[in-house]
Amino acid sequence: MGGKLITIGILISIYGTLNGYTLTGMRLPYVMAEERQLPFSKYLTRLNANQVPYIAGLFELALAIVLMFVGGFDTLTDMLVFVIWMFYTLVFWVSSSCVVANQICLVHIKYRYIP
Repeated sequence: MGGKLITIGILISIYGTLNGYTLTGMRLPYVMAEERQLPFSKYLTRLNANQVPYIAGLFELALAIVLMFVGGFDTLTDMLVFVIWMFYTLVFWVSSSCVVANQICLVHIKYRYIP
């Protein structure tokens, strides 16, 4: 009984994660197309009645299908883990830089304008 509950919890967690990745993944090609950084940008910026970028979603689906045929499950997970770690590293680097820059500005303002 306990094993089935844990399995159900894991499945719910996986579904939530996939839902989040799908919803945010559709917005990335859409925003890149709005800034004219992708070919066929005119088509990727189309929205449906609910303001969902459906062409960008289909683009993401086609890309996922191509990646499934290119390599096996191990290759896909290796690529995903690499991309996620790169993203987290960049976020850490940018946030650390902002904190350091903020501290430098506060010290400069404190000693320059406060008698």
